[in-house]
Amino acid sequence: MVRILKPYSRVTVSDFAHYEKPIVITLLPGDVISMRLLRTRKAFVAPLADVYRTIVGWHVEAERQRKRQKRRGAAGRG
Repeated sequence: MVRILKPYSRVTVSDFAHYEKPIVITLLPGDVISMRLLRTRKAFVAPLADVYRTIVGWHVEAERQRKRQKRRGAAGRG
């Protein structure tokens, strides 16, 4: 793996929502991610650890929901 020593930016393939602009994602030194709409200045910045924690939380909650639905389906058949 290569360490991030300078900003590294990429543009998404598809446009975002009703804005009809792609998102520019920048990985910054110090383990930070920045996102903004193309041709805008307002950037939203977050530590990568927080982004990772949030995504893991979404997956855990989705798994809980799946198990809850499975239990409700099994109880309804009996």
